[in-house]
Amino acid sequence: MRYLLIIWMMAFLCGCAGKSTDNEVLQIDLNAEHSSIRLNLKDIADVTYIKLASNTDLLVRSRALVCNENYILTKGGETGEILMFDREGQPVRKFSHYGNGPHEYNYITNLRMDEKRGEIYVHDVFSRKIVVYDLNGEYIREFASGDARFIYNFNDDAFLVYNTETNRVNSDLKPYFSILAKNDGEIQKKIEVPFSSGKKYDLTVTKEGDDGRFSYTAMHLPVVRNSEGYILNELSSDTIYQYSYVS
Repeated sequence: MRYLLIIWMMAFLCGCAGKSTDNEVLQIDLNAEHSSIRLNLKDIADVTYIKLASNTDLLVRSRALVCNENYILTKGGETGEILMFDREGQPVRKFSHYGNGPHEYNYITNLRMDEKRGEIYVHDVFSRKIVVYDLNGEYIREFASGDARFIYNFNDDAFLVYNTETNRVNSDLKPYFSILAKNDGEIQKKIEVPFSSGKKYDLTVTKEGDDGRFSYTAMHLPVVRNSEGYILNELSSDTIYQYSYVS
């Protein structure tokens, strides 16, 4: 089976309606020989392994989505279920507000916690909203998230957000970063990253075999936390940026 990494470059639609868009496809053969470096995680970071207790009533079905000073959050076996553990891996509680109504979510895109504020944030990219609960899973408030795709705790009052349409290949929205208020979702600051070519990039992996070809979009991490703040990584830019909070 042959693997190809396809980088879609789509020029932004600007100016008058009806302007044509030039598409280019760069292909990288993943079966070819490429140089690589093997790293031991313990050589570059302090690592702690925590085994999460589980049973037939408490099934863990994803990686830890939140790992704070006192709590760990992850998804449960039931659709929309959120599990809370302590740092010893013992269960604290579980809750679910899965649905399409007020105070509910129908998909957990991002899950964040702010222990200082005593709040859990469930971001539903398809409903375009963030629903806020207390640490017992009780509803507090909700607000629109707009075109937010990934959200990260930035400081006590705001998120650092990567904004883009879910289907980037068919969208003319230029991705950008922003600072979003935790109280009401107001955009406090828009952070635009220059695009080196004026085009936006997407990564698509295509598998070719005897049964035909199928493709899927490869995820990348647009925001990476480090000791000095956050690294902003937009595929369409030839530069990565360090972004930090100064009180």
